Amino acid sequence: MPPGILLIYAGLIGVAWPLYEYFIDWPRFQRELRENPRHARLREYRWSILVQWVLAAGGAKLWLAGAGEPAGLGLTAPTGWRLWASAGLLAPVVTLQAIKVAKAWRSERTRAYLRAHIKYVEAILPRTTVELAGFLALSVTAGACEEFLFRGYLLWVLGSLLTWWGAAICSVASFGFSHAYQGRKGAIQAAVMGILFTALVAMAHSLLPAMALHALADIGSGLMGWLALRKPATCEGEEMAPSPGA
Repeated sequence: MPPGILLIYAGLIGVAWPLYEYFIDWPRFQRELRENPRHARLREYRWSILVQWVLAAGGAKLWLAGAGEPAGLGLTAPTGWRLWASAGLLAPVVTLQAIKVAKAWRSERTRAYLRAHIKYVEAILPRTTVELAGFLALSVTAGACEEFLFRGYLLWVLGSLLTWWGAAICSVASFGFSHAYQGRKGAIQAAVMGILFTALVAMAHSLLPAMALHALADIGSGLMGWLALRKPATCEGEEMAPSPGA
C-alpha cells in the first residue's frame, strides 16, 4: 500500500472530518433543530453513525492492505496483568456511572445541576426514549469507530513518521479538534478524555478496553442528559417514561 494513500486517509480522519463537523454538519443540524426539532436529533444520530462506520470501514480496508495482523492495530484482547489492569479500571467507571445515573434519577436537584452544566452539548442530548435509544447506538458506534480511527489507524500511520508518542500527541489534538463544534469546553474535555484513552491503549496494548471505556462514558452522558432534559410522551405514540422516584 503506497504510504501516500495512508497519509491522505489520515488527513481525512484527523483534519477534513473535524472541519466538516464544525463548518457543515453542526450548522446544518442547528438549522434542522430549529425547523424540525422532533426529528432533527434522530436524523443526526443516524447520519453520525453512518459516517463513522464508513470511515472506520475505509480505514480497516487500508490497514488490511498494509498490515493485516489484528495485533498490529490493537484489535486483540489484552492478556496477563494488562487484562486485569484494564478490568480494574473499567469496573469502577461502570460503578461510578451507575451511581451518577441513579442519583440523577432520584434527585431533581441533581437534574437541575446537570441542566446548568451541559449547555455546551445540550442540543445533541436526547429528550425522549426514542432519541435515547438512538443516542445509545451512537455511543456504542463512537466507542468502536472513534477509537479505531484515532487510537488505531492514526497511531499506526503516523507512528512510523513521528514515533508512537508523537503520533499519540497528534491523535489527542485531532480528537479534541473533532469536538470543536461543542465549543472550547467540549474540545478541551474531549482532548483530556483522549489522553486517558491513549494512556489506556498504551497500557493494555489493545484498543478494546478504550473502546469499552469510551462507549461507557458516552452512554453515561446520554442517560444523565436524558434524565435532565426528557420530555413527556408525544402524539407519535412514544411511551411516557416513569417519573423519577416513582
